[in-house]
Amino acid sequence: MIVDFQHHFTPRELIKEDPGNRRVLVYDENGAPSYTIHSLLYNLDEHVAMMDAAGIDAAFLTTARAVEWYSDESGTDGAAAVASAAACGACSTAARR
Repeated sequence: MIVDFQHHFTPRELIKEDPGNRRVLVYDENGAPSYTIHSLLYNLDEHVAMMDAAGIDAAFLTTARAVEWYSDESGTDGAAAVASAAACGACSTAARR
């Protein structure tokens, strides 16, 4: 069994604007690049398709700093949003596995 232990995921509701086909680079307070936002972060069907193409059987979803940012800025509980979105997404894609 092949398991991906660093599979980045951020729920769509935690991304301020739709990145479309772009990659949006976020910088930290010192001007260093710290996070890249793109549509694949929140598209679990695409995650599964990429896993299938690469022969990956399972993945641990990780979120990087998005949970921290959006918990502070919007009042949204970022950790709860990630857990809820991942669970819902997993339910919709699990039938394909």
